[in-house]
Amino acid sequence: MSQINMYELRPNRKALPKQVALLCFILLSIIILSGSLQASFTATNLEDRLTSLQIGEQIEVVKESIGGRNSYIIKRNDLTLNDLQNTILSYDAESNELYTYFMTNGFLERFIFRGDSLSLVRIDTLYNQGEEFSAQMMVLPEEQTIIMWEAAIGHVFEYSMVTGELVRIDRSRVRDFMFGAGTVYTDSLGIFAFGGYGLWEHKDFLLQYSFDLREWLKVESKGTNPPESGANYLWRYPDKPELLYSNNGGVNSRFRDKGLRQIDLYTFNLLSKTWMKRARHIFSDDINLYGISFRHHKGYSIDPELHLAHFQDRLFIDLETFEILELSKAHFPNINSVTAFYNEQLKQWLLVGRKSTMDARNL
Repeated sequence: MSQINMYELRPNRKALPKQVALLCFILLSIIILSGSLQASFTATNLEDRLTSLQIGEQIEVVKESIGGRNSYIIKRNDLTLNDLQNTILSYDAESNELYTYFMTNGFLERFIFRGDSLSLVRIDTLYNQGEEFSAQMMVLPEEQTIIMWEAAIGHVFEYSMVTGELVRIDRSRVRDFMFGAGTVYTDSLGIFAFGGYGLWEHKDFLLQYSFDLREWLKVESKGTNPPESGANYLWRYPDKPELLYSNNGGVNSRFRDKGLRQIDLYTFNLLSKTWMKRARHIFSDDINLYGISFRHHKGYSIDPELHLAHFQDRLFIDLETFEILELSKAHFPNINSVTAFYNEQLKQWLLVGRKSTMDARNL
């Protein structure tokens, strides 16, 4: 295992005494970095690595070593660039498996990591009533189900990996009124959603989906709610009853018209139902805040020991100081759209991204 330095996102890139341990790295091209050492670039046995798919000329897998970490690069000739740009990810930390859903063509797939090997399983070709299905998802391995909820908030579905059935389980009447909401799955507490835009207005309230009532309910909260934003993010703290919130700094016209971006960080206590403002960062547009990650919910995006939360692309949040940190470009400089998941048991980050120096159709 190696240690990768994190740097504070400021023009002078002042170093912070903060490190993040990385063992696996998937480049959604795909690259997966494992801890064992390997010589230089070699091709894998495709049939050994992807036993559940007909490989043919559609999928090519190569094995690479970068900085002492093995990686797998998967070139997807069976997908278009639009397919890859509309990928939804979910991580099963218990089994150390990554699930991908390509909503434009319906492919639901599972990547299985076992030592230095990679297997890919096509689970299903999944649509909602024959139409493109834009949703977030959470894998429940013990139940062999995947919970899927519409990205703009509304219908909630349960997909059985045993029977292949996709069933709507909610009774809510709301739909498509919180585009850009931040959402996160929280086990017995259900799904939380904050913010977004719909019905000609931005939202600044918190919703909770109750699996018992099968409804989205408005959470009556204390404190000052986070401000309106076009894109919102929610995290679940794994070690305390709180949610973390951030926006992307893209709505406040008072700052935007001056070439500035305002990023607000809040926490929400699930017991007292209280919002607390933690930090406000104002950045000039000439500071590179990078791009966006692949769509995912952030139930597994916090390292509770190093107090780090993955924000977007190469940016992380220090949960002690609430500073925004950058994964140095000295590490993996050609990786875009970084998405990060943390495994507490393995004490490893799994990063998913796309390699800019290759054909764009890679995972």
